[in-house]
Amino acid sequence: MGFNFLEELVAQWYEFKGFFIRRNIQFGVGTQGGREGEIDLLAFNPSTKEAIHIETAVPSLSYKEFGESHRKKFEGAEKYYKELLNPNINPNSVKKISIVHTSSIPRKDSIKTFESIAGSKLIHLSVLLDEIITELEKQDPKSHIIEESYSLLRMSQILIHHPKKS
Repeated sequence: MGFNFLEELVAQWYEFKGFFIRRNIQFGVGTQGGREGEIDLLAFNPSTKEAIHIETAVPSLSYKEFGESHRKKFEGAEKYYKELLNPNINPNSVKKISIVHTSSIPRKDSIKTFESIAGSKLIHLSVLLDEIITELEKQDPKSHIIEESYSLLRMSQILIHHPKKS
């Protein structure tokens, strides 16, 4: 399997925040064989009981077409949430998030179009990076180095706290 930078970063970030992560979960049986679909990331926080279905993408479609594509992905997965997460979970309580990387931050009307069609929150990579940087700025590696298992976050922490050359 190839390395998906965006998916890996998101998985590490949510795991770092206390979520258990399942990745690339294939579900259902397709009408032509194979699988019905795949969930990029399924995150569950055992302390808060919060469950999040996360899809990552570098879209090349219009936000309307992209929203329709993600709506189908989320709807296809909904009926498997109990099986994949917990039999007692209400499938409607699972948050749905689409994290995207595009060359520019989407306009508010594009976000609104996407979210109304897809039924998920749209987060641009730059917003996620701002959240990560804000948190990692508080954690000086001299006293709180991030574990090796979070390689992308650890490198980010080192870069944030690295002395600047004059």
